[in-house]
Amino acid sequence: MATGRDVSTAVPHGNSTVACGTCRATLRAMSVMPHIPASTPCIGVCRLDRDNLCMGCRRSLGEIAGWSRMSEAERLRLMREVLPLRRIEARRA
Repeated sequence: MATGRDVSTAVPHGNSTVACGTCRATLRAMSVMPHIPASTPCIGVCRLDRDNLCMGCRRSLGEIAGWSRMSEAERLRLMREVLPLRRIEARRA
């Protein structure tokens, strides 16, 4: 298993650590508008594997960068249909 590259700086958030810049931006937006939830698969393990997918959430760099511009429906579709398949593939490798 690849050790991965760190793609962010970890910041404390409650009882967990949120590491990627996209998640920090989401948290800032949620603090201003807490009634609008933003779905994210981020688990704070923001390192890229040899295929340039995040080892934590399995998103590509393009998906991570564009996450805040995606509609909620697009985010949910990726989380429901695409990312689980990438997790299965990663376990097989």
